[in-house]
Amino acid sequence: MNPDYSGTHRLNAAFQDRFVVVEMDYPKIKDEVKILAQKTGMKDEELLTKMVKVAHETRKEFRNEKITVTFSTRKLIFWAEMCRVFTPAKAFKYAVLNKLPKEDVKPVMDIASIIFPEPEFRNTLTYKERD
Repeated sequence: MNPDYSGTHRLNAAFQDRFVVVEMDYPKIKDEVKILAQKTGMKDEELLTKMVKVAHETRKEFRNEKITVTFSTRKLIFWAEMCRVFTPAKAFKYAVLNKLPKEDVKPVMDIASIIFPEPEFRNTLTYKERD
């Protein structure tokens, strides 16, 4: 059960009483970088660290209820795997931005643009309004 996760519903008390509830947080930045490196084989620790920082900042915005979705480790792994084929910016656009609800695109894009200030990254993330 993910009670605060978008699209989930709270279990009724009778059903919930049958389970042990464990609250878990995301790994620390350095640990999540190691996970990404192990899962994807990427060796660029600087790039992986920046990617994880984007996820961590996005999660903060989610906890502060400024956006409606969080940034899973699974999504990070997918973004990293897409970097095998695309630049990190294009991979981010295809693996992350294009899957977000419309109202979350700009805030998440802004987070990434701060952590990846390179002009190439920002130019790739130009956003066109979706219908």
